[in-house]
Amino acid sequence: MSKPHWSDGWYYKIELEPGQFTDGTKRKNLALTRNLLRNVQLKGQDCIDIGTAEAVLPVLLKRGGAETALAYDRIDSSEKIATIQNAYQVDFEYIHSLLLPDLQTALMNRQGTKFFDLVVFSGVLYHLFNPLGLLALARSFCKIGGLFLLETCVCHDAKEKLVFNAAGLHGPNYFYATTAWLDYCLRMTGLEPLHVIYNGPLAPEEVCRMAILCRSHPEPIPLDPNDEFMRKQMKFLFSQKFNEVMRYKLQDLLKTRSSIELAPFEDKHIGAVNGQQRLFDLVNNLPEYLPLEDETRLTLNATM
Repeated sequence: MSKPHWSDGWYYKIELEPGQFTDGTKRKNLALTRNLLRNVQLKGQDCIDIGTAEAVLPVLLKRGGAETALAYDRIDSSEKIATIQNAYQVDFEYIHSLLLPDLQTALMNRQGTKFFDLVVFSGVLYHLFNPLGLLALARSFCKIGGLFLLETCVCHDAKEKLVFNAAGLHGPNYFYATTAWLDYCLRMTGLEPLHVIYNGPLAPEEVCRMAILCRSHPEPIPLDPNDEFMRKQMKFLFSQKFNEVMRYKLQDLLKTRSSIELAPFEDKHIGAVNGQQRLFDLVNNLPEYLPLEDETRLTLNATM
């Protein structure tokens, strides 16, 4: 397998030899994800990175002690991945050239891990035609008690909405979720928001990047204890009818358990969700995080 050229149109800026970087871009969203993962106790855990691009996060997950760090992407970047594995002397499995709905089938047909202690779903949601259904699918890989990290583009609004990217004003994407929509839909699929960090403008008509770290539960986590709609929708997600439509089985998830742990966060830019607090209100009182340069790229001596 030939070594890709340094300027082969890389997504990330990655150091492959001392002082020599690929032609990728410094990604602020990578910094947000890394900040939330820094306090996750990774040693011995099974992890998956959905939408891995050139597998920066699997490299860092393995360096942090993860037992497995499965890298998945719809696009085939095998040559670049091989180059990175060689440069960083790290081994992880790479699955590519599958649509997201086909990933669970591939996992169910393989030997080894099918559910994970940590699921990272970064930079994907706004590319999807069906953001709620595929959020539920990505969630189905996360063991009960496990951690799910969602990072995406967000319009900061107190109303639960999906904003359509008409005329492609914000790039080749489809829907931008509002903060309130993410809060509600994560909770509806049994994902309890724990911590949040963001970069960019907080306004309904603007787009910022936001990362939310959640704990996986077998039941919905409504802000309103009388929200019967949310409870009914969670039951539907686990129903045979939903399984037939989406081509995967959430019932198998209920048999899983994870004991992955978090250390306390001390960064003032990372908000902790307390009790019945809305994510929208928490973010309103949270300072924007401005990434350091090395958080936006991968260096040879990098840790999470």
